[in-house]
Amino acid sequence: MLSSSRRVILAAAAVLGACTLVLSAQDVSNADAELQYQLGNLLSDETRYQEALVAFDRASRAPDVDLAVRARKGKVRTELHLAEFVNARTEADQLRKDAPADAEASTLYADALWATGLFDEADVVYSDVLSRVPGSSRARFGVARSLATRSRLDEALNESLTALASAPRDGEIHAGVGDIYQRLNRFDEAAAAYTNFINLLPNKDRSDKAAWSRSQVQFLKAFEGLVPAEVAPEALGRLHTVPFKLVNDKVVVQARVNGGRFRRSCSTRVRKRPSSPAKRPSAGTSSPLPIPSAPVSER
Repeated sequence: MLSSSRRVILAAAAVLGACTLVLSAQDVSNADAELQYQLGNLLSDETRYQEALVAFDRASRAPDVDLAVRARKGKVRTELHLAEFVNARTEADQLRKDAPADAEASTLYADALWATGLFDEADVVYSDVLSRVPGSSRARFGVARSLATRSRLDEALNESLTALASAPRDGEIHAGVGDIYQRLNRFDEAAAAYTNFINLLPNKDRSDKAAWSRSQVQFLKAFEGLVPAEVAPEALGRLHTVPFKLVNDKVVVQARVNGGRFRRSCSTRVRKRPSSPAKRPSAGTSSPLPIPSAPVSER
């Protein structure tokens, strides 16, 4: 349910929005732009990004330069949510040029670079922002995300936790921390991080993000007290023979997971060498593979 103040803002902005359709950009007052800016934030919280984008665009025409910059930042964030990455990068680049001393504007530009696949360029901007503003949580989270893509997970976790200490109510950072914990097989901490992310969502009762995160938490909590993919120490150096079958040039093995037996088909196809007269192995052939066997706990 929306609070009374939010309902007033939405109602007033709806009337204002109808009026601004017939006004030119020069006719937008600071008061009107401020209302549109607040509306954009409310709509963004409700994940109504297309409507939020319109509101931020109107607010960006404000005569007040500071208000216009705030609205343009909101516009870039919204375009990133909408996957309009090229537009976001163009807007963020111009915003950074117009406000070169604004660390947040620079970080948004780096986020837009990252979203368009320019990872190295984004890293340069993140590092530049941190050299100027070491306390920038978003720039530090950008560095953490970059480290995670390089599988430098311990460093990525440290950077994420530092960013989280500076911005404990930034849900995206909580989600990033959860992802890193999960990749580190620290499922209990990952579940806690995703739960924090859910609690910070403004519309967690009907949000798709919240629904996905709840299912993720449920999955992670199924491992409570256990270490995923744990291998018994005595099995690490042991050589095991795994029976398999060849079906349509695919290797098929049997395994037991949580007490149930199923057949697993490997995606790698077996290529036949034209020069070799060797006969294809028949069903039931065994191959010595150095795969450790570890008991899987039944839950």
